[in-house]
Amino acid sequence: MLVTACGPTGPNDVCKEYVACAKRIGGSAAMAVEQSYGENSGCFVGGATDACNEACSVALDSVKAAYPDAGC
Repeated sequence: MLVTACGPTGPNDVCKEYVACAKRIGGSAAMAVEQSYGENSGCFVGGATDACNEACSVALDSVKAAYPDAGC
């Protein structure tokens, strides 16, 4: 049996940027962000992809404001 998903699945480019930015900043938050929004996170399972991607967008804006020298 082949099962396919409809619509986008997995992190979008904004989530990928958020994870990369968190890694540049480092610390324990980087691991938490990877676990929450990385390629293999549970956030993108069960139809929550849009909500997860929106959360990444909001979080990335906050990180850029808080760490302007991080190069995000």
